[in-house]
Amino acid sequence: MKRAICILLSLLMLASCGISGGGTVTDPIIDTTVPTDPVTTDQNITDNPENADFYIISAEDYRDKTTAAFLSNMIGFLSDYKYVWNSDMTPKICMPDTWWRGICTGNDAPDNPYHSKIVKLFYNEETQLWENWIADAYSIDVLSQHILNDMYTAYGTTVTKVITEGWVKYSPWDMGGGNRTAGAYNLAVKKGYISPYLGNAEYGNRYPWCQEPWIGNDGMGMTAAGMPDLALDLASIFGRVTGDSDNVEWLDFVVAMSSMAYFESDIPTLIKTAASLFSEDSWERYVVQHCFDLYAKYPDSWRQAMIHAEKECARPFYYLNVGRSTNEQGRVEVNMAFMILALLYGEGDYNQTAMMLSLCGYDTRGTIMLPILAIIGGMDAIPQYALDVTWQDGKGEIINLARPDTETGVWMFAENLPERYKISDVIDLYCKNYEKTLVQNGGKIEDGKYYIPKTVLHTYDYVSIKNRELDSLDGFTLEGTVTLTDNAYHGNYAAKLTDGTVKTTVTGLEKGARYMLSAYIIADGATAELFAGNSVATVYKQSEYVLRTLYFTAEDTTAEIGVRGIGGTVLADELELIRIDEQKAEGIGEATVAMVDKTMLKIAAEGKSEGEILLKVNFANTSGSIQDAKIFVNGDSFGTVPFYKTGAFGSEDGADTLYIPVVLEKNKNSIIFEMGTGSVRILSAEFVTLNKRTVEAAPVEITPYSAPEIPAQGTDAIYVKDGANGDGKSAQSAVSSLKEACAKLPAGGTVVICGKLTVNTEIVGAYNNVITFTSVYSGVDYRTSGAKLSFVGSDALSLSLGGDAIFKDIDIEIAAKGARTVTCNGNKVIMDTGIKCTRTSNSFQWLGITVGSFDNTICQCDDTRAGQLTINSGSWQLIRGGNRGTRVTSVGDIKITVNGGEICGGIVGASAGYVDGSVYLEINGGTIGITGSRTTVTPGVNTEKTEISDNVYVTITGGKFVNCEISVSRAHGLGGVRGEAFVKVTGGEFTANSTFIRGKYDGKVNAEIADKYKSSCPIS
Repeated sequence: MKRAICILLSLLMLASCGISGGGTVTDPIIDTTVPTDPVTTDQNITDNPENADFYIISAEDYRDKTTAAFLSNMIGFLSDYKYVWNSDMTPKICMPDTWWRGICTGNDAPDNPYHSKIVKLFYNEETQLWENWIADAYSIDVLSQHILNDMYTAYGTTVTKVITEGWVKYSPWDMGGGNRTAGAYNLAVKKGYISPYLGNAEYGNRYPWCQEPWIGNDGMGMTAAGMPDLALDLASIFGRVTGDSDNVEWLDFVVAMSSMAYFESDIPTLIKTAASLFSEDSWERYVVQHCFDLYAKYPDSWRQAMIHAEKECARPFYYLNVGRSTNEQGRVEVNMAFMILALLYGEGDYNQTAMMLSLCGYDTRGTIMLPILAIIGGMDAIPQYALDVTWQDGKGEIINLARPDTETGVWMFAENLPERYKISDVIDLYCKNYEKTLVQNGGKIEDGKYYIPKTVLHTYDYVSIKNRELDSLDGFTLEGTVTLTDNAYHGNYAAKLTDGTVKTTVTGLEKGARYMLSAYIIADGATAELFAGNSVATVYKQSEYVLRTLYFTAEDTTAEIGVRGIGGTVLADELELIRIDEQKAEGIGEATVAMVDKTMLKIAAEGKSEGEILLKVNFANTSGSIQDAKIFVNGDSFGTVPFYKTGAFGSEDGADTLYIPVVLEKNKNSIIFEMGTGSVRILSAEFVTLNKRTVEAAPVEITPYSAPEIPAQGTDAIYVKDGANGDGKSAQSAVSSLKEACAKLPAGGTVVICGKLTVNTEIVGAYNNVITFTSVYSGVDYRTSGAKLSFVGSDALSLSLGGDAIFKDIDIEIAAKGARTVTCNGNKVIMDTGIKCTRTSNSFQWLGITVGSFDNTICQCDDTRAGQLTINSGSWQLIRGGNRGTRVTSVGDIKITVNGGEICGGIVGASAGYVDGSVYLEINGGTIGITGSRTTVTPGVNTEKTEISDNVYVTITGGKFVNCEISVSRAHGLGGVRGEAFVKVTGGEFTANSTFIRGKYDGKVNAEIADKYKSSCPIS
């Protein structure tokens, strides 16, 4: 398949979307977790040295793996829970294990008691077969195989315009693609646009961010098994029919893995190799790295990893066609993080991976990751029930019919494909197309075996740009008025230019080489110029972000690049610079351009082309709207190309450029452009090939995660008491506040309360290591002279800590009428021995402790810096594990340990809001509760807004419990625990009024209660 490649039209239109990338396809590493067939171990390799440059797989094995992969699209769709929402309409993630009813029993399967979407699996009593109604998870895959077959039939190779013709011919309904009024189908029927314009926001597709590219085109990896570069070429023309954002970059990632999985079974290797497609400083590369970090950080908790991934892998801002759709659950970066984690935690086990993909939430689906495991393991990897409802011993059919709600709902089918077709017929089509693709690309078929040329995966030759995402202007030269705005395409900020320029100098270019520079730009009522040296591409009067690409020849080894705004305000984001390789088309003469009249232009050239070549035109469009040109090659329609707005005419060597894929089949060729108006001017034209300027890349190196060491306590001491005004280095020169004292101990140490210190609302800034708060230091006990902490005032927040802390040998006085609180802010805090608490006559309760944050800041806690509280002495009111505010999330495991002291107001292990993690409550001593008042110990949730993502653990080995209600979660059915509860009681003293109550939870209660306590600790 020699192509100067129309496939690269999409590369040229969508420069920021990585089309191919790095890493070597290695010899198979057989993973025994998933059944594999070492298909490259063939005697022919030894007997015939000329076959050493080929991978060899039997036609039977290819069919087995490809069948398993296609079925896995169906299986993943039928198994998962997608679009599940919490009551506040935030995405619900990491559904409890109880929701997993087994494979192919998700929210599109019948009779789901937890969450039902659109049932698409029905049992036909008459035929005694299961019927699978077509879904978008694989409908576009099937459509594309028909279109690919049409290409081979008509041209013998891939021809871009056939995609548009196929969408019109087969008439698919699909949310992002087949949307009848604002999607790719609409643009194909009404405009006749060729790829990639069908999926481009600038030309009218309102869903260019949607899931369709990556859920509907992963099959291209199967169509180019063992040839990952070719798989990416196919993905570039088929995937970009429905997308123009990072969705097509992630499609490339998945397609590369699918293609390589035929001869590589090690999952981490597949992920790392495909990740080399992304530039080193890209968000996509960060997501992959962070998934490996989370996998190492939480080796035994996939839920914990995914909870963190939802927040930490999400871009700070994600431009989902603002004002048109904000489909939060379609965010590709979060979905991909979930899928990568499922592959890692699944460790090759098909069923376990399917379970995690199904329960994780969002629109993840197993539809594109389960096929990876299926390709590795073949049909033997798929659980029997899944085969029973899909393959059905080869008798399984896909029902390709509309439902009555098609006009108003979402139902995926193709009007002009058969109403019923066998799955085996779809596999026949895959095999037929693969054989043609294989032979065209240097492979061969002999004796029932496929010989696939061994190739390496390549990536773009990226050129580094500091702060290329424009989250910062550091490294850029600014002219005119340039600021940052949070109206970004991706990330925190974009550059805002008001008759200004943002530019920088890049190095390492090759003089005379060709490059493509791209950016997302808004020029609302203005003109933006994307420039490199003297070359310019234009964005004119564009109110929403569009992706613009500039092609230029490097005049030196350095170049000044950037964006300038003219006549108003321009926004620019996401700069990217890549080297390309453009050559004059072989065997094609010089193009001659002649205007027939103002609305018709004719280009003539001599010579036939082998497959598609590119007609490169430099142009200007001075109208205030996009102008469409119908193209005819030798009298035959070749589709429609839109010319974007440029404003005024450019120079004859202007850089507003389109690359239009055509096939020249005659010795003398005529190309006619029919323009709608006379506002488009073709400045020059030539026939070229455009091959990807690529470099061979190794798999991405993943930096191993290592937990930070727990900081040691510093050796310095600062003294503090009321009325002091010194440097804090002695009791005589003390400082007068805890905030000031801690500020002098950035590396930790000791704060010595050497006299009475009044605390009202004290917010201590962040410090490193551990600070010990005490009144006994260097052999002196300052309590004997009245040293104490005296809490006064009426605000609920009394003391907010900025780091890990130990309170020891200290007197605490509560001299306030209201409820006062010490807030730990997710640090590790120990209320150690020697704490004596007293109350004045006007106070009515003890000091409370909140392990999380006081109000609306996130409690940043995890397993290495978790929110942990240990109480060994003192008298306390309410102990709260998470955050006090309901609008924020406690991130990480909450751990509370009580070894001594007195807790009079109860224990709430969770937050008032959401907890991403588990709650651990261990009571080994002390007194919980007071006589005459009912006290609640609630390791689980406490309010209706509280929810815990994982488990609750309660361990009681000692202590005295007086009038206590100890609940797995709140007894009154408020809130919920997603996971399970583990209760272990081996010691302690319980009064007659102390009870254990089951409460509200999703999982079960696992109780281990010593015989002597079973009567006093009933689990109701």
